[in-house]
This record gives sequence, structure tokens and C-alpha cells, in this order.
Amino acid sequence: MVRLNPNIPWKTRGNGAISIQVGKGEGLKIKIGEIGNKEIFCYKKSNDNCNSSRIEEIVEQSVDKYARLDDENTNSGFVILKEQTPFWIYEKTVKEITKLNEIVKILKESKAHYKGYKNSRGLIGATASVAWLSKNDKTYELIAYRKKEKWGKKRSVDSGSTIEMDKHYSSTFDNYDYKNK
Repeated sequence: MVRLNPNIPWKTRGNGAISIQVGKGEGLKIKIGEIGNKEIFCYKKSNDNCNSSRIEEIVEQSVDKYARLDDENTNSGFVILKEQTPFWIYEKTVKEITKLNEIVKILKESKAHYKGYKNSRGLIGATASVAWLSKNDKTYELIAYRKKEKWGKKRSVDSGSTIEMDKHYSSTFDNYDYKNK
């Protein structure tokens, strides 16, 4: 997950994007979790026998099911690439304004599978997340998703417990906006 330029006037609520590396794993495998009763692994290596069309189908079904496209600020997009996009794309999306036509040109040149929804600006973040190089630069973010029956309803967040957690865990940041409450 990457966070993009926070000074973009048309940014999304979190102004972030995610990328997931998928494929057929080879060699040493490490269990990273479970979905249902099925174990999920990551691998040190992968082969190139990846079905981009099937991945695109799964991603489209997920967007159709979970994206809040009725929200005016939701302008999702996804990209499927065999090769990582250049790191400068990530840097530019963090520090400057990146134009959609610039990203679409790169996606076409890369022979990417991609789809933008509504105004398609989500393609910018999606491409930037693929361009990011992790090296040793990482943070962790805990995200809690609401149950579907609570979507679109007023949130009830206990400010007191959030402030207490913010003060207790000095290694975390941006947990509570003290100025705007």
C-alpha cells in the first residue's frame, strides 16, 4: 500500500493505492495466512505462467462487488502488469501532480491490462503502487472495514479510546486529528 500526494485537491479519502504480486510460486514457500480453511503462501520466486485474463476477471468482480462507485470521490482503477513500472512514477505521484494521460501512455507501452472507473484517476495510484520499491522503507497500517450493512451510515468512533491509544503507542502516528477532532 502506498499513500500518494496529500495536496491533490481531487484526492480520495485516504489517497492511497495497493498492489499485489500474484503468480505461480516456485521454490521456498512461507505461509502468510489463511482464507477460509485454505492456507495462503508467498514464494521467493515465481514463473511467468500467469493468466492475466483470469486475474483481470477476478479483479473486475471484486471491484463490482466492493467498490463504492456511487460515491462521487470513488474513481477506482486497476492495472495488471508483468513488469514493474519505473520508480520515478511513484516518486512523482507523491511529490507532484501526475496526469492521467501520462499514465495511460505508460500502461499502453507496457502492454498492461487495465481498467479505470468513472474518471479513471485510480489508474494513477494503481500504477504508482506497482512502481514503488520497498527496500527497507516500510510502515504498517491497520485498516478496519465496516460490515456491509453499515456502509453509508454515520460512523461512531470513540474519540477517547483513539486518543488514549495514540498517546500510549509512540511508534504510531496520524491516529487522531487533534485540530479538527
